[in-house]
Amino acid sequence: MQKSAEKSALPVTGHFVFLLLPNYSLLALSSAVEVLRAANRLSRAEIYSWQLLSSEGGLYASSGGLALPTDPIHETTPAITHLVICGGDGSENLTDPSTLSFVREEARKARLSGAISDGSYLAARAGIFDGYRSTIHWQCHDGYVEQNPELNITRQIYEIDRDRFSCAGGAAAFDLFLQLVERDYGRHLSLEIAENFVHSDIRPQVSPQRLNPAYKFAASSPKLSGIIQHMEQNLETPVSLPKLAEYVGITPRQMDRIFQQYVGESPSKFYIGLRVRRAAYLLRQTSLPISEISFACGFASSSHFARHFQKIWRMSPRQYRTL
Repeated sequence: MQKSAEKSALPVTGHFVFLLLPNYSLLALSSAVEVLRAANRLSRAEIYSWQLLSSEGGLYASSGGLALPTDPIHETTPAITHLVICGGDGSENLTDPSTLSFVREEARKARLSGAISDGSYLAARAGIFDGYRSTIHWQCHDGYVEQNPELNITRQIYEIDRDRFSCAGGAAAFDLFLQLVERDYGRHLSLEIAENFVHSDIRPQVSPQRLNPAYKFAASSPKLSGIIQHMEQNLETPVSLPKLAEYVGITPRQMDRIFQQYVGESPSKFYIGLRVRRAAYLLRQTSLPISEISFACGFASSSHFARHFQKIWRMSPRQYRTL
């Protein structure tokens, strides 16, 4: 333990209140808290403090089943400066009036408010993202947009927009909180924290959440990468295979050979797989009718869609939606 005479003179910046939602992401929460803990240790001062809350308090289970002790929402400290809603599986369905009221009231008083992981659903439902940019995990993006068509929703790994923030969850929470520390104390401390956790760099918020399939093959075959990019951009209205080959200046036969060599399947099968995967996200994250999802993913009919979905997932779209 450091002696008081050796402690830094840095001012105390804030008290973070983490509101844990059912099945919250333990990785997102620990990523955030570890940044704050390291900031205290490396600065040799208690510049940050934090508190875990839940709707009723007590041991509260994360998505992985590990439970942490929490205080009930009515026992939050008056010194709250940062409100962090930590969500997880099922956050899109939360409508508890007392929790929503708590979020609105504390966000009004806090210096910064926002969400990590799927907590963006509740933050948006409480109205604290109105007029702000926000983001969420890429798997939840379509459902989040459907619930909040009026919001400015991005696909960034995290967003800091004035006094609001959000992130995609998981490791993105680590980068987000490094940025929050940097805003308070400068890049030197945030980089020192990143190095402490063997984190090679602090990703800027413009970083993409996931690697587009096209980029995975960019080094091995630029032609293949170009074709896949066109496929990704044309899921709703599929482009014919000859046209895809023409885009990158090769013949359909050459295209087929490239796919077999690097992907191990035909261009047609790969393209259908992309569209079925997109449909799976829509089934889980939106309430759109299956017929609309079919057309949104380029299938001529619901039966046509169901046939291909069954081949890949070994179940019907309706069964998949109810899992």
